[in-house]
Amino acid sequence: MNLRHVILGLFFFLTMVGLGVLTVYLGSVQILGEVSSYVVFFADVDGLRDGDPVELYGKRIGRISSVDFTGSPEPARRLQVRFAVPTALDLREDYAIEIADQTLLGGKKVSIELGSGPPHPKEIELMGRLEGGPLGAVGELIEENRPQIRELISSLDSIVTQVARRESSLLSYVVSSESHEKLDQAIANLSEVSRQIREGDGTLGKLITTSEAHDSLKKFLDSGSVLISELTQGEGAIARLIREPDVYENFKATVVSVRQIIDRVDQGDGVVGHLLSSKSDPLYADFEQVIANLRQLSDSLTAGKGVAGRLLTDDAMAQQLSRLVNQLADASENLERVVQGIRDGKGVVGYLFTDEEARREVRHIVAMIAGALEDAREAAPVQSLASFLFGTF
Repeated sequence: MNLRHVILGLFFFLTMVGLGVLTVYLGSVQILGEVSSYVVFFADVDGLRDGDPVELYGKRIGRISSVDFTGSPEPARRLQVRFAVPTALDLREDYAIEIADQTLLGGKKVSIELGSGPPHPKEIELMGRLEGGPLGAVGELIEENRPQIRELISSLDSIVTQVARRESSLLSYVVSSESHEKLDQAIANLSEVSRQIREGDGTLGKLITTSEAHDSLKKFLDSGSVLISELTQGEGAIARLIREPDVYENFKATVVSVRQIIDRVDQGDGVVGHLLSSKSDPLYADFEQVIANLRQLSDSLTAGKGVAGRLLTDDAMAQQLSRLVNQLADASENLERVVQGIRDGKGVVGYLFTDEEARREVRHIVAMIAGALEDAREAAPVQSLASFLFGTF
């Protein structure tokens, strides 16, 4: 390989590395044009280094130029941080410059908030503060509650020791003694139920241990499967109600009609609504009057007043009524025999009803009588006139 090619490739590689470094670390630094430099004093920078980013409301606008000790006896001015940004910052009186974590894995940054209110005087030095971050917040929480944490650890150690020695159960520290007793009782009940199931007692025990109960359950489940299959295939009334729009609409119309009837009843319309509403007060009074009349009638019957009362209380009248009923029964029986005799052709009437020749003779006789009566009616005026004339002379 030619040495010239190797040198050329190495130069190209170093150039690309340099460009990458410039892109990563100097990408936010304005090389051409004016920049604004700032100095901020901190009591602690928590590992902030040169080149760490500077952000304004989360947007990177520059990098840290330097971090140096000031030698000031004041803790708040112990360190100074320099950074440059492309444009001047319009800082206000309640500005905030904080050192914060870039990510949970590490790295620092300077975060700036301009604030609001009157502008910050340029002759007054800028002061920054250190943001705690997640780990710092946890450390501060532990430091503030160190006595309570020690007491908690001691209590946990005592509990673990007693549980390990079987002097108490872990559950006794979680629930009260009363709840612990109830829980023990519940466990005992579950143990008893489990024993009964193993021995085949009760419905669940029979279901698990006997084949008859298992077969019955299987038949029930098979029936349910068949029902679901019929519903899926659209068979039966319920399936038709679900799948057929016409049946559903008819059912819906029926429900609406029932709802309308209920609304009318609630409004006091119709007989039932009238009975259930305040309109039924006069009707209720009439009903009470009817009940009172029935009670009065019952009292009269009990006292033996009137024909019905005498029938219920007078033995002699009851006997007479009984004889009358027996006589009517005998008369009805005799009338039935007469009718049966007529049907059988017995007697003159039966003969007339059953013999066709007799009926013709009777009709002939009736016709002759009717003709004789008609002749007599026509001859009556002539006889009257003759009697008048001969009687005169």
